[in-house]
Amino acid sequence: MNRLFLAVSISFLTTAGFAGSIEDARQAYQSGQYAAALKIAVPAAKGGDPVAQNLVGAAYNDGHGVEQNIATSITWFKKSADQGYVKAMYNLGLAYRNDVSPPNYINAITYFELAMRDEYPSAFTQRGEMYMSGQGSDVLPDRARIVLNRAAALDDADGMAMLGDLYRTGEGGDINLDMARRLYSRAAALGHATAMGNLALMYEMGLGVLEDTTIAYTLYVEAVELGDANSSVNLASFMMEFDGYWTDPSTAYAYCLWAYKLVGDNPPERFDQVCRGIKSQLTDGEIRQANTRFESW
Repeated sequence: MNRLFLAVSISFLTTAGFAGSIEDARQAYQSGQYAAALKIAVPAAKGGDPVAQNLVGAAYNDGHGVEQNIATSITWFKKSADQGYVKAMYNLGLAYRNDVSPPNYINAITYFELAMRDEYPSAFTQRGEMYMSGQGSDVLPDRARIVLNRAAALDDADGMAMLGDLYRTGEGGDINLDMARRLYSRAAALGHATAMGNLALMYEMGLGVLEDTTIAYTLYVEAVELGDANSSVNLASFMMEFDGYWTDPSTAYAYCLWAYKLVGDNPPERFDQVCRGIKSQLTDGEIRQANTRFESW
């Protein structure tokens, strides 16, 4: 058995001098109407509205409605953050961690921790990831547990999933499979695909729970439908290994093909290992059926 565990504040005031509120701009941006959003947000941002400044910063960061320009996005995020807007503090942390070259981990930590003071859930998760990856410090899984516990308490699904990994593996403290299961379950209930796939694997292998292949299969399918590539490969392997109403070699291989589509270029080596093994057990007819089923998805 070879499976893989994955490890706003809003202003509703109408801005003087033009039609539309900042909330109108935000909703337009979220629905992909970037020009309409910026028509409202840019004058408001220039007038000092921190929510509008953050939205304009996001537009330049994403290249939506304007040419992408990370330096300009940071300028707008800073204007907003300097007025105490916590979402902008968080976005600055992301920009310094992920978007500038080379990354500026010191600035990223500064802004994440400012957002953490205002209890911004995702900031705790980002800080936990940095502790786990050794960005801006040594690798410190014990500190990651501390901040991820707070992320989980604030109902951040990514934080719950990461903390579940730490309890499952014992990094930064004791192994606690029951706690891992609870965290994965909470994150899965919020639609977190990776947590759902890891919960499926716990039920498949009987880790901290009674082994239950029916529950495992159901969770794997849901995780795949949410776009988790590792769960797609795990499901393919599961369908070949465990007999049940799900037994169908051609569908199993179709899940392998789906996993490749989800990850794009440079799939994990394990994908090839598992999927080649499955393909070698199929007839030519079953391979054709798998391709037909995959193309229908």
